[in-house]
Amino acid sequence: MGQWQGYDYDPTEWKDLLGADMIVLRGYEPQTFSQPVFFLIMQSKTETSFHPPEVCYAAQGYKIQEEGKVEVALTDATWSKGTFDPDLPFKKLVITKEAEGEITERRLVLYCYVKGNQFTTDTVTMLRISALIPIEGSYEGVLDIEKDFIDQAIPLMFDPDEEDKWNPIARELAGWGVGGYAIIALLVGIPLAILVYPRTRWGRGMK
Repeated sequence: MGQWQGYDYDPTEWKDLLGADMIVLRGYEPQTFSQPVFFLIMQSKTETSFHPPEVCYAAQGYKIQEEGKVEVALTDATWSKGTFDPDLPFKKLVITKEAEGEITERRLVLYCYVKGNQFTTDTVTMLRISALIPIEGSYEGVLDIEKDFIDQAIPLMFDPDEEDKWNPIARELAGWGVGGYAIIALLVGIPLAILVYPRTRWGRGMK
């Protein structure tokens, strides 16, 4: 993938443990970076498969040093044109592991969840990328590297959701939740009532 050379890890143990439909776990090494970037893709229709990274890393002995959000700008021509925003939001974690009171490992983690169209699929995909960073001090260089990796990976995995494509009002209303479904029922019910009423005893008049 561009300058990135990938290699697979066996995710069978995690797939069985979490009950996920699909897990891909890979390390990627670019020519200009001596340390690998670790990339996880997990898909599932079961919410219990998705333990938040904060929980997973804590179970592995890590402590959260910093939390935040970052935006990753996609430069691929398909994503960078049009009226939609090509900047994708990711959650950020800086985690550490200690031994005898000293920090021995520090990582930068970026992750997000991708939900498919609610009318065609209930599958959720989690993307997570991580890399080692200096034990202390700035990690901006590694952050830029992770953003560059995401910029190249996302266009190979997803197509942008173009805003100008046909989008029925029912789909928009359904996205509002319970209130939206109530409006849909009302909009459907009114025409039906108009059609049915003349056939009722009240519509024909009491005899």
